[in-house]
Amino acid sequence: MSTEYSDVHKGKPDHIDLTAHHTREPDILDAKITEIKNLSTSVKGYTLSIPKPSTFKAGQWVDFFIPGVEMIGGFSMCSPPSELENENELTLAVKYSEWPPANWLHTSAKEEDCVSLRFGGDFHYPDKDTDLVKDHSVFLIAGGVGINPLASIYVHIFDLMNNGHSDCTKAHMLFSARTSDELLFKSKFDEIANKKPDVFSVDYLRTQENNDDRVTKKKLSSTLDENFSSKEKVFCYLCRPPQMVKDLTKDLESLGIPKCNIKYELWW
Repeated sequence: MSTEYSDVHKGKPDHIDLTAHHTREPDILDAKITEIKNLSTSVKGYTLSIPKPSTFKAGQWVDFFIPGVEMIGGFSMCSPPSELENENELTLAVKYSEWPPANWLHTSAKEEDCVSLRFGGDFHYPDKDTDLVKDHSVFLIAGGVGINPLASIYVHIFDLMNNGHSDCTKAHMLFSARTSDELLFKSKFDEIANKKPDVFSVDYLRTQENNDDRVTKKKLSSTLDENFSSKEKVFCYLCRPPQMVKDLTKDLESLGIPKCNIKYELWW
């Protein structure tokens, strides 16, 4: 469920309650913050070192345990599993909020601080459905900080392809943010698209800079027609606020995407 919160949702259930029915790994892992950097005017990136060999599935989140903070956080990884497997590191991108875990990260966290993590979530790529469809495509639809799990998936598909382990033939991302400043990881996405332009592509929308730059049904229709040859083989991954996810799901179904091919992670 929700992996990023805003102040207007203080009254919503805690991350642990929202995700109570989701799969969780049994182990709680020790981690150390090794780098903090500004990704935008409101978002900071956190690199964490995890000494114990481990991995996660692209798109998943962590339960985030902070010493001295009672509330357990929930944040999606924006890095691919390969970063943790090869370098014992993962990356989070967290927007400023009064919500205690995010607020601690923005106002109190320092490099060398120790925290604990537990992997969880049933929104990930690949999964049991994509494994059944050879030569499938992936359509990633992100809004704002909802880019985090989809960034992990996008880079993971690239990693799988480089290692000869991917059945994905096309990966297109539709990423909308309010301003250019909030288009997180743009340089990384562009680098991948430039390396394999026949497979990877990204379309950026800036809603405050251009009022017509929005994810509408018309935009979805044109994007599907331009990028995918078979709608039955397209798997759509959405990470946006709940009402937007509901609306986009209806639009995608009406445009010919099978309901079972539409997967989503909500952020509040």
